[in-house]
Amino acid sequence: MTWLSIESWEVSGFSSPTKVQRLNNHVFRVGSLGNPKVLSSYLIIDEKIALVDCGPRSVIEELLSLVKECGVVPSEVDALLLTHIHLDHAGGAGTFLERCSKAKVFIPERGYKHLLNPEALNSSARPILGERIFANWGACDPVPRERALSVKAHEKIRLGSIELEYLPAPGHAPHHNVLHDADRSVIFSADALGIYDQETQSIIPTTPPPSFDLNQASLDIRMIEELQPQLVCLAHFAEIYPEEDFYDRVASIFSGWAEIVSSYVKQKNLLAYEFKSYLDVFSSLTERWPEYQELSEDLKEQVSRVDVGGLLNYFIRTK
Repeated sequence: MTWLSIESWEVSGFSSPTKVQRLNNHVFRVGSLGNPKVLSSYLIIDEKIALVDCGPRSVIEELLSLVKECGVVPSEVDALLLTHIHLDHAGGAGTFLERCSKAKVFIPERGYKHLLNPEALNSSARPILGERIFANWGACDPVPRERALSVKAHEKIRLGSIELEYLPAPGHAPHHNVLHDADRSVIFSADALGIYDQETQSIIPTTPPPSFDLNQASLDIRMIEELQPQLVCLAHFAEIYPEEDFYDRVASIFSGWAEIVSSYVKQKNLLAYEFKSYLDVFSSLTERWPEYQELSEDLKEQVSRVDVGGLLNYFIRTK
């Protein structure tokens, strides 16, 4: 294994949008992956080599190509650590294991059976994502049972000097976790803190159907804040060195979205959400956050269908 010479650097706020960035002696951000972009993965190099999330099937070749730029070939990868089983994080796990011959995949306990047999996962994801996004990402292939490990809440995975704890953060989804490296004060926050779009400097909540829980999501944000990580690695799409008010900003945007969506559901007396509903709501969101107007068309579609749709579903089923 050889090392890519990348200078580590830290700033107060969000970092550069380059495809590969070395964050400390052990961690690289790899991505954003995909065109349109889907995910940033994180490569951890210790006595064992691991990746945190792999993205959908469509980005696996790009991911492994960028990993090679970090001096790691696929046959050296020991572990794929999944934060949860949504297609944009885990859909390519089966393909990843085909390319990484000795790797094992660690799957949160509540999602384990759905990656062994992803039929229900695929059938649920298709109408949520829509045919275009689903086709772009690709369906989830099953992972072989002999290479899959189920991970319980608070279980710790040791890679050498680094130990990562799976911390449940079920507001996003019941099977959603963040990974905490307490010794180095690093959090891999998956979707708990939303999306950061570098091009527009937008923070966007991640609130997908069918099981998003707003109250729990707020608790998850504060749980991460209480851990006081020096480095937070977001899956979409950057790492941050959080300033004091960062978590208040994120929580405020989540609650602002909730106010707008809740008002819309009450005003329209919605019993089920539909395409027109989330387009109407997204338009209202751009009035409060004009920077959303500058998002790429692909990201607008994804946010509207998945995140606006998920909040609409939440307020319809809880009203």
